[in-house]
Amino acid sequence: MGATARTGTAFVYRFLVRNKDRIADAGSGTTFPEVSGKTMVSIQLALPDIELCVEFEEWAAPLLEHQRNLEEENRQYGNPRDMLLPKLMSGEIGVSGIELPMRSEDP
Repeated sequence: MGATARTGTAFVYRFLVRNKDRIADAGSGTTFPEVSGKTMVSIQLALPDIELCVEFEEWAAPLLEHQRNLEEENRQYGNPRDMLLPKLMSGEIGVSGIELPMRSEDP
């Protein structure tokens, strides 16, 4: 059974995110660090007991799924933004004729 199956995806993900600079520093390559399996084996990891890993997985999995959904939503909104922003900035598309509803002032 692999480490991910025993510790959970959330634990492995958080370990990689938290240690990405240390892992990249251990890699080789000039354009971008390439990290081999041999290099990854040399990265030390202190594992909590399995019950704690399972508890963390149950707590973190919904949060990571929510994060994934937000990142996908952001990607979907980014495409139209990247297409429209240059046209708005250049004046090719104008917004001066658009009337926005006015918010009422709170007392």
